[in-house]
Amino acid sequence: MTLDETKKYTNWLIIQLCIYFVLASVLLATLSALPIYRDNTDGDWPHRSNLQLRVDAETGCDYLESSSGHLIPRYDKAGDQVGCK
Repeated sequence: MTLDETKKYTNWLIIQLCIYFVLASVLLATLSALPIYRDNTDGDWPHRSNLQLRVDAETGCDYLESSSGHLIPRYDKAGDQVGCK
């Protein structure tokens, strides 16, 4: 491979990597704007609560799980725990 061929290949490779980077950035921005994996613990877009909704299988009571693993009972406006049978 000559020096000119190496330069052409290097330029082609750099252009390809830039195109893939731009396409990946657009795809990630589009996916983050979609309401995928959102639940009713999240606020209006783009705000996320970062809480997971958990439901007790026996009682049906709702709990919110924090990112550190703590469970917090979920209450409605009247002060009653949500979902309990």
